[in-house]
Amino acid sequence: MTRPTSVSRAIRCAALPALLLASSAHAQAIAWGSNGQGQCDLDGFGRVIGISGGFAHTMLLSGCGDIAVVGDNSAGQLNFPVGIGPTMEIAAGAMHCAAVDFNGVVVCWGDNSFQQCSVPPALRGVMAIAAGGFHTIAWRPTGIVMWGLNGSGQCTAPAGLGVPLSVNGGGLHTVAITSNGKLSAWGDNGAGQLQTPSMSVVKVDAGAAHSVALSPSGVVVAWGDNSYGQCDVPAWLQGVTDIAAGGNFCIALDSNNKIHAWGDGSVGQLLVPTDFAATPRLAAGYSHAVAYFACPADLNLDGVVDGSDMALLLLGWGTPNGDVDCSGTTDSGDLTLLLATWGSCI
Repeated sequence: MTRPTSVSRAIRCAALPALLLASSAHAQAIAWGSNGQGQCDLDGFGRVIGISGGFAHTMLLSGCGDIAVVGDNSAGQLNFPVGIGPTMEIAAGAMHCAAVDFNGVVVCWGDNSFQQCSVPPALRGVMAIAAGGFHTIAWRPTGIVMWGLNGSGQCTAPAGLGVPLSVNGGGLHTVAITSNGKLSAWGDNGAGQLQTPSMSVVKVDAGAAHSVALSPSGVVVAWGDNSYGQCDVPAWLQGVTDIAAGGNFCIALDSNNKIHAWGDGSVGQLLVPTDFAATPRLAAGYSHAVAYFACPADLNLDGVVDGSDMALLLLGWGTPNGDVDCSGTTDSGDLTLLLATWGSCI
């Protein structure tokens, strides 16, 4: 979960016509690893701006706030509430889902064995959401609120934490970046999950019993359970721009758009695809990983904003097709956003 910097999308977008999907050069999301429940079947969702992986399910968020969930449904993870509003962030726990809408309201569904889906009734003003294995974390400008399984203290923030910059949940622990850019962790310490390195970081993610963090200079560190070598960051790895922690493995993206993976590879988690023309973002579930391309103006999903996207936008003028800013129609606002990202997919 990262602290959001803007809230701009207000309504759902209409489905893209078949023309847009047929012209795609690659999918907006590519997944690998365990797919026994279909958690890696991510084709056909359209423009993706966010993904979160659970034990055997995957949540996807569209550029206009629509949610899709694929994979395991044994606890109702795929049965998201009817009428849920346009969403700004999603988070997948082991067997539950969480989302926060543009009004700051949190909705959870799926497994509620430990009350991880029992959102505090008065909770409002939430701007970001995260999930551990069996607990949920909401970020507000005034601080964080946590609920669900707390047997190891994973829902009890340390005194003096203040308002963290970001928070993520692991199996039985929680890890945060504090306001001064340092690390803090609480909950289970059976594998050293709370022994955080003393360094400045810009991103942190938590696995089953380990965590991984990224420094401003692109250095990766990992700590906690190392039973599968998930904390053995390759010594030659440098220039990293993104990271994610799976159950017992880690993945990292370098400045050349190459993804590296280490740790448990028993079901293909380390078999990273290599055909990335654009810069992906990373996410991971327990035993699967995802690279996705968050680029709402890339209307034909080819990894770059260019003349072909302009043509599709003009074809959709005055209709919901090509609606980059989610205003409900394609107009000059969409043209402005498309031109602002011309030549890139970042």
